[in-house]
Amino acid sequence: MTSLISPWGRLLRRTAAFVLLCSSLPLAAQTPPPIKSEPPADDNAWEQERRMHELLHQAETWRGLRAKRRIDSRTLAEKELAGAVVESFHEEMPSGVLRSMEIALKTFGLIPENLDLAVFLPGLLTQEIAGYYDPETKALSLIRREGGVLGGREAEIGLDPQRAEDMVLVHELTHALQDQHFDLTAFTKTAPMSDAATARQALVEGDATLTMMDAFLAVPIEELPGAGKLLQLAMEGSEKWMTGAPDVPGSKELAAAPPYIRETLLFSYVQGNLFCISVRQKGGQKLLDHAFRNDPPRSSEQILHPEKWHGRRDDPVAVEWPDLAGALPGYAKAAEGEMGELAIRILLRESLKDEARAEAAAAGWGGDRFAVYQTGGEKDGRRLLAWITEWDTAEDAAEFAAAMQQLGAGWRTERPATLRVLVLRGEVAPEQAGTLSERLAIAPARPPANQVIDLAALGIGEQDRAGADPEKLRKLLDSPEVQKRFGEMTGNGSPVEKGTIDAEARSYTSPSFSLRLPEAAAAAGWTLRESPSPGVVFMANAADRASWVGFGQQAVPVVTGTIEEIVPLFEAGFSSTLPAYKKLAGQVIDTPNGRAYEGLFEVGSEVRLRGLVRLYQRGSTLIFGTGMAALESWPESEPTLRSILDAVRLAPEP
Repeated sequence: MTSLISPWGRLLRRTAAFVLLCSSLPLAAQTPPPIKSEPPADDNAWEQERRMHELLHQAETWRGLRAKRRIDSRTLAEKELAGAVVESFHEEMPSGVLRSMEIALKTFGLIPENLDLAVFLPGLLTQEIAGYYDPETKALSLIRREGGVLGGREAEIGLDPQRAEDMVLVHELTHALQDQHFDLTAFTKTAPMSDAATARQALVEGDATLTMMDAFLAVPIEELPGAGKLLQLAMEGSEKWMTGAPDVPGSKELAAAPPYIRETLLFSYVQGNLFCISVRQKGGQKLLDHAFRNDPPRSSEQILHPEKWHGRRDDPVAVEWPDLAGALPGYAKAAEGEMGELAIRILLRESLKDEARAEAAAAGWGGDRFAVYQTGGEKDGRRLLAWITEWDTAEDAAEFAAAMQQLGAGWRTERPATLRVLVLRGEVAPEQAGTLSERLAIAPARPPANQVIDLAALGIGEQDRAGADPEKLRKLLDSPEVQKRFGEMTGNGSPVEKGTIDAEARSYTSPSFSLRLPEAAAAAGWTLRESPSPGVVFMANAADRASWVGFGQQAVPVVTGTIEEIVPLFEAGFSSTLPAYKKLAGQVIDTPNGRAYEGLFEVGSEVRLRGLVRLYQRGSTLIFGTGMAALESWPESEPTLRSILDAVRLAPEP
């Protein structure tokens, strides 16, 4: 799926990665559209046909494309899958292409020398496939595993087998719609080992993933505040969960795979999804369709940084590979391709063991081209890597060169020009080295045209842009069904250990946090009590109960980012539950518990109340306190409310 393994394209289009199942949500049944077909032979077949109609309607609705013709489907037993994958693998990846890929990956040090891709990849992909759409046969297959598509483990992530299957089918039906409108076979036909193939595959899978998530949440995710960042956190958390869940089909094999293979397999689903969210926010379905029809993203860099596609355009520099036959007598070219920002990031991170530095050094990528030359037999021969990289600025080039110089013995870097860095790995005779470097240094590189997308020319106006509409969001979140689905997605209802209130009603202690009423509040008659309200663990009340503070905690297993990253979804959910909510202020502050969010708001229509909310984070548990008082008494009440919120102490994380 990345530059070096782009020939996996068709195989990977057939997977519905199990990481996505962690975010699945229930499906609202819809009236199926009329599609011509032969009457099913029995009741079970009729029910399956009806179900496929419903799911297709969901895919059509949320993707915005109508099926042009019937989509055939079948169920494939797990024991039949291995043979199908091996057969398809060898059809779509001739031995020469696979061998070249293997040589390149081993020369870069991205896979072990003893790994046989012809054996490893079919086995891994067989475990990962939950369903697939084949653009050659125009048919969809769902893999039937004992206990369901997750092997009976669905309940552990809040799913039932039917929901998991529905999720896979909506994803794959979206591929069928893509194929009918954009011809997936032609769309993904690119040069082997190209970074452009990485980008196109991410668009295909990201689009299907976004459609699936929209359908199951029944909300256009791209319209939610902070949608991209929040989904990135959720998907990253799901990836960690999946690779650490040995009983889920495919997770053990994926966790054991070389990091390069594992991350490039997931890239199209995770980062491709985020790219498609960004595209929809910029220009809605029209811009997304434009990406398929006329102007696909050209690099993994543009998938990682969507603004480099739909904003300030940054297409890759086209590096022309020189003829090195005369410079390398006795060597034959064994592999050729591009790395791209994603593969460079992984290479540097695995070598330097420093993720932040790897990302920084890979950023600013302008273009690249490499070739691997080999002499002698495959087992006892020598390999030589020659790699030309182009960078956006001199600073970017210098940063990359400095990082590469720390990769250890055998790696050599040169800077023949301000924006060019040459990398060599392998032995080469001294008399050949000079000629080789000279030819690599003068290899032509064509700068991109960088034509900015003209949204007006595409008929894209403000009405097509998916901005975050607070009123629309509030109405969506008011829906009981949507609240239920949000709860499933964020872990609402997950068990949280409650604490105890002492006999004096002054202290509260739990495994997550504790609080003791300040002396001034206790002297003024404030006490603690359990709360009957759902989601509120306990309350602190003034003697006259005219002002109060409520405390709650919630386990959110898929959202594990910083407090800044969690705030948008918290604010959206918080405001949707309060009548006539009006935000007055909100900011992240420093407290004895670390970073916390503090917001000031008013609620109510006939009687206006003012409130102060404080949101803390302890791992994947959110802890929040909300102080309320009548608007007219707020100046007198605020100091006490604030002192009680300040009294919270988070327990150390385990």
